[in-house]
Amino acid sequence: MMPLTRAGGKRRMSDAVNLAGWHGRDSSGRPQPRPIDHALPTLYRRALCGTSKAPQGAAATP
Repeated sequence: MMPLTRAGGKRRMSDAVNLAGWHGRDSSGRPQPRPIDHALPTLYRRALCGTSKAPQGAAATP
């Protein structure tokens, strides 16, 4: 489980994802990305920022 809170505490969310057997493997055994891999960051942004647009500027870098 991953609880997240935006600075100021006005937006909060919790997320839990079962990662067991989540990815298929290619012929060399490397995990292959799934659509959810790209959807989760969008979910987090929308839940915590209220928009699907990625943050811009200095605030965007960890």
